[in-house]
Amino acid sequence: PVALYRQFGFVGLTVGCALLLTTLGFLATMFLLMAGTSLLVGNRSSLQIFAISLVAPLSFYMIITYVLRTQLPEADIVERTLAMIINTLNT
Repeated sequence: PVALYRQFGFVGLTVGCALLLTTLGFLATMFLLMAGTSLLVGNRSSLQIFAISLVAPLSFYMIITYVLRTQLPEADIVERTLAMIINTLNT
């Protein structure tokens, strides 16, 4: 029964994140999805959950947005902050 609860939890988490994607943006939503999934599969290391949930979506976002030049839904403040960081790195 525990595995079944985890499966339903994952489906609920995925549906919830899909519904929040346009509101929260890609990075925040994927952070929540990855952190929640890590907890569901049994990871209890807070540092590891935080690091993976932050680095993986940020890396994916940077590759998709700046290398492949494709837009992902994102909150305005996150877009402005990332654009400022990228412009600073380019100079």
